[in-house]
Amino acid sequence: MSIKASPGDSYENPKPGYTYISPSLPAFSDPGRKVRIATKAIDTEEAFAFAEVKGEMVLRHKEGGRNCITAKFFEDDRGVYILSIEGYTAAR
Repeated sequence: MSIKASPGDSYENPKPGYTYISPSLPAFSDPGRKVRIATKAIDTEEAFAFAEVKGEMVLRHKEGGRNCITAKFFEDDRGVYILSIEGYTAAR
């Protein structure tokens, strides 16, 4: 796993090829707990995305896309109890 921190790229704005882990953040549902966010961006040759156009759901194809994978987890010294992973296609 490569970890890199420089101005302009972070867990909120990842560069492909690196894994970013956020600083310790207060949990949304329980501010007494701490949560971290891990993000990885992967460039792809093509991407597909759903969009609603004039009330119809359409599938769009785009050459050169980027997929982002985000994991949100509680920071706990006893282990990981909840892990939420989401993936999405980001526009470039």
